[in-house]
Amino acid sequence: MLHSSLISDLHYNEDHAIIYDLFETPKSSEKAILFRKEQTVDESFFLANGVVEVFAGIIEITHENEAVKTFDKGDLFFLEINSKFTIKAKVNTILRYTVFK
Repeated sequence: MLHSSLISDLHYNEDHAIIYDLFETPKSSEKAILFRKEQTVDESFFLANGVVEVFAGIIEITHENEAVKTFDKGDLFFLEINSKFTIKAKVNTILRYTVFK
């Protein structure tokens, strides 16, 4: 059995968002992305399809030049491989990112 926690042993970075590897299975990889309030990831993309969960906090995301969308704690969304996005944290935020192999 694999175990990890989204609330233990994770630390925010004061300068930029930070990604933690939580664990990996033969079919997926679990990651945590931590943002301090107002931190942004600009014009980025993921190298695999994945589902993002807002575990804690609130974010604004712009995806492939669509209108800005706001997601809150408990919301889920899917991002396709290589699709460009910008994420801005409105408050301290923890995202859970599941990558499918």
